[in-house]
Amino acid sequence: MYEPHKYFDTPPNETTVYKYMSFAKFVYLLQYKKLYFTRLDHLEDEGEGIIEDPFSQQDKSRESYLRINKYVNCWHINQHQSEAMWKLYGGIRSEGVAVKSSVGGIKRAIAKDSTPVWIGRIDYNKDPQKLNDEVLHSFYPQVLYKRKIFEHEKELRLCVSSPLNANPPPYLITGLPHIKDTRKLSRLIVDEQLYAKKILVKVDLSSLIDEVVVGNCWLKPLTEKMIKAKRLKCAVISSISKV
Repeated sequence: MYEPHKYFDTPPNETTVYKYMSFAKFVYLLQYKKLYFTRLDHLEDEGEGIIEDPFSQQDKSRESYLRINKYVNCWHINQHQSEAMWKLYGGIRSEGVAVKSSVGGIKRAIAKDSTPVWIGRIDYNKDPQKLNDEVLHSFYPQVLYKRKIFEHEKELRLCVSSPLNANPPPYLITGLPHIKDTRKLSRLIVDEQLYAKKILVKVDLSSLIDEVVVGNCWLKPLTEKMIKAKRLKCAVISSISKV
């Protein structure tokens, strides 16, 4: 369920968003009716969860803890489809799918799941000097700030915490000075029951999906049959490259 959060800049409900994915991931969404939240340290950008600042070793330990404690699901804010996003996140072009939704639609879709979900747009001015101490030393700037080089993503980020929200493991508190890469540090955690690589949040597909865009026209008939089988009433259209 959606929960407001003082650090998360949630756009208005009518804001249009797209989620670009492979056809296989789209089938997974339809079959299981769940959004897949990835642990922060398993995203492609190795700078995720890291704010460049002269942190102490203790703060580095907190940073590492954040990267195993927070999970995200990413959308693209745009009124229209994006050629760049098709190339980046659509997978093989003939197998790419984009789900069109809205911020309000996402809120309604996750309303019946008990997992608290925060929703906020990414800030691409990742400058710790401009953050006050309260924000800088919380966990949330690491989730909501990215480098300017990623500004084209126009990302809306859904975020959840580890279900157990456990305290940092002792070896993260004391730190391991010889390991500089916090990705490697987080991989030392062997208990995947405590720090799973993913979290799944149940969704109502009829609230979530306004439209389905297929990357290639040959996928359209199959996608329409799948949508009909799930008793969804959303339209299925071809991508911008086929219009």
